[in-house]
Amino acid sequence: MDYGMKLICNVLIALMAIAMGCSSTSFEKMVEPDPPPLGYGKTYTLQNESVKVVVAPEIGRVIHFGFVGERNLVWMKDRGDLAKDKASGAEWLNWGGDKVWPAQQAKWPLIYGGGDWPPKTKLDGYAFRVVESTAAKLVIESPVDQALHVRLRRTFCLDDDLPRLTIENTLTREASSSWPVHIWSVTQCVLPNYTLLGIAEDAPKRDSQPFLNLWDAPLPDSNAKLMTNALRLSLDENLSIAKAGTIGSWCAAVYDNEIFLQKSDAPPNGRYPDGANVEVFMFDQYTELELLSSSVHLPKGKSISSATVWSLLKTEAKATTEENLKLIEGLNSAEGL
Repeated sequence: MDYGMKLICNVLIALMAIAMGCSSTSFEKMVEPDPPPLGYGKTYTLQNESVKVVVAPEIGRVIHFGFVGERNLVWMKDRGDLAKDKASGAEWLNWGGDKVWPAQQAKWPLIYGGGDWPPKTKLDGYAFRVVESTAAKLVIESPVDQALHVRLRRTFCLDDDLPRLTIENTLTREASSSWPVHIWSVTQCVLPNYTLLGIAEDAPKRDSQPFLNLWDAPLPDSNAKLMTNALRLSLDENLSIAKAGTIGSWCAAVYDNEIFLQKSDAPPNGRYPDGANVEVFMFDQYTELELLSSSVHLPKGKSISSATVWSLLKTEAKATTEENLKLIEGLNSAEGL
């Protein structure tokens, strides 16, 4: 190749590089973020006279929720165990806390490669940036998910007086993708006495039951008790792991003295690939309260949002399941749910 032709080629290559760099900012946003160090980094506390909330943007999640001066109901893995996991080269660290996953688990192998566990999204365990911070509000934003091309913004707003936290999760598609997305909030909490899943009046029935067994093992009737408009799920010496789901608007973890209630704004007629928009997972270390938005195909530049409301209720160890259900129903009725 003569000098003139070589010069022309070099100029064309340079122009192409410039054009690629200027055509869209999404390329810069897709740079792989570094995993966080083994720690929570700087944390932010929202607190009123009733409840204390702690958020760790460095790992994108809530790490504390409880009555002021009382125990934390959010399960967080022991730091020493986390250090051992990291030293062993674990692909994913189970920090605990409350997080968001953006796609159906069954589709993870197709979206990210590998198997359906562990999660590989950059929305889980990577550093979020703080967008806004006030005494009663915190807004954080994630890096861009490497396969779905979505960014997650989480807005935490604490009520002035009540033990109530509203979390608005918003997914925005930064670049085109054919994969559908949803907002799947997963809260790992301290193992309760039992959990409750609210069942919508028109929830579809599968095998004559208005709920689904989402684990690949039988779910005995003694552990999954159907109540009025709710399912009571518990573990015992014969059942160490269980997962169930339904169409509804709330779920709760019930302890001796507290009820940790989560409510969702997801419509009952949405598109839910697993057939449920309210789910609970229980095993002998912790419990997960899970709320899902409808699955959608999201064009570039568009967003979807879903709000969840966390509340704490006082109860007593001697309270029956029916009595605790009345407490929950009373709060839901007062708030128009």
